[in-house]
Amino acid sequence: YQRRVHGIKYLEVMQELNKPVFQYDLFVVGEGLGGLELAKQAAQLGSKVGISYTEGKLSQDKLFSFENYSNVIQFARQFASRVDCNQDCLCKWSSLQNGLRMYANDYNSTCLKNLKDLHIDCFDSSMSFASSTTLNLNRLDGSPNLLISANHISIAVDSKQIEPTISSLAIPFQNLFSKPEHPGKTLIIGGTPNGLECACILCQLGFDTTILVRNVLLRGYDAEISEILGKKLTEMGAKFIYKALPIEMKKTEKGQIQVTFRAIKGGAVKKEIYDTVVLADNIRPNIDFLHVENAGLTLSPTGTLKINSEYQTEMPNIYVIGPAANGRISFADPKNGRLLGKKLFGKDKDKEN
Repeated sequence: YQRRVHGIKYLEVMQELNKPVFQYDLFVVGEGLGGLELAKQAAQLGSKVGISYTEGKLSQDKLFSFENYSNVIQFARQFASRVDCNQDCLCKWSSLQNGLRMYANDYNSTCLKNLKDLHIDCFDSSMSFASSTTLNLNRLDGSPNLLISANHISIAVDSKQIEPTISSLAIPFQNLFSKPEHPGKTLIIGGTPNGLECACILCQLGFDTTILVRNVLLRGYDAEISEILGKKLTEMGAKFIYKALPIEMKKTEKGQIQVTFRAIKGGAVKKEIYDTVVLADNIRPNIDFLHVENAGLTLSPTGTLKINSEYQTEMPNIYVIGPAANGRISFADPKNGRLLGKKLFGKDKDKEN
C-alpha cells in the first residue's frame, strides 16, 4: 500500500516537473477594451500578464462607444463654445477636436499607468504567432525582437477597412473627428456598429445625418436590438436610405459632394448633395498581421475566428474578444473581458448571460 501511495506521488511530481514553463499566464494582443479589462482582471487575481498595443490607440474603443456617448451633448459642451441642436452652426469644431484629443491622450496615459501599476508588462510593438503558445514580438523602437510564451493568449484587435473606397472624396469613420472643418450635412455609408456610433454622435450634436444601409441594419446582430437602435436614431433625427448602393461621387462647384445612389432592386437612381461622406462599411478585424495559421487557427472569409461560449477558438488556450470573434458582438466589451478573467484565473465559473 505504501509503495502504491509513493508511486502515485512520484508520478504526480514527475507530471508537474514535465509541465511546460511559460513566461506569462496570459498575454493579450491588441488594445480593445475587452482585452484591457481581461488583462487587468487577470493581474488583480495574481497572474503574470503581458499586453501588446499600438501607441495612441488604447483609447480608440473608448471614443467610439454608444455607452460613452450616451450624453454626448454634455461631453461636447466641455470643449465647444456653443452647442445648439436647432442651429446649423453647432459648435466650434476645433475646440471639440482639441477636447477630444486631450481626452484621448489623458485616457491613453491613465490606461498605461493603470496597467503598469498592476505589474503588467506593456509592449508597444507588433506581434505574430510562432505557435499556439508562442508569439514573435517585433519591437517598433529598433530593440531586438523577442519570442514570448504564454499559457493563455487573447486576441483583442481593432477593425480596419479593407476594400478600395468608391471615391477619394469619402473618409473612413476613424477620421471623422480629424476633419479640419465640421462635417455639416453628412452621409454615413454602412449600417454597421461603427456607422451607427458615428451617426449617434453627429445627431446629438445636431448635424443633418443620413445612413445608407445596403441590406439591413446591424446585419448578423439581434434583430430586436437592431430595430430598437434604428428607432432611437430616427428619434434623434437620423434619416435612413435602405437597400441602395452608392455608384458615383463627384465634387460640386461649391465644394460639396454629389452622391448618386442606385436601388439594389428596381435600379432607381437618386442624387443628393452632402458636405461629408463617411465610410463605415467593408470593415474587418485587423488580424492579418498575426499569422494565426501558425497557431493552428483558420480565419473565416470575413477575417474572424470561430469561438465557443467561453470565447475559446479551436485552440483551447487562445481566446478572442471583440471584432475578431465570429458571431459575437464587436462593440467595446469591457464586462466580457472581466468575466473571462474571472473564469480563467478566479473562482467565478458562471457562464455569461
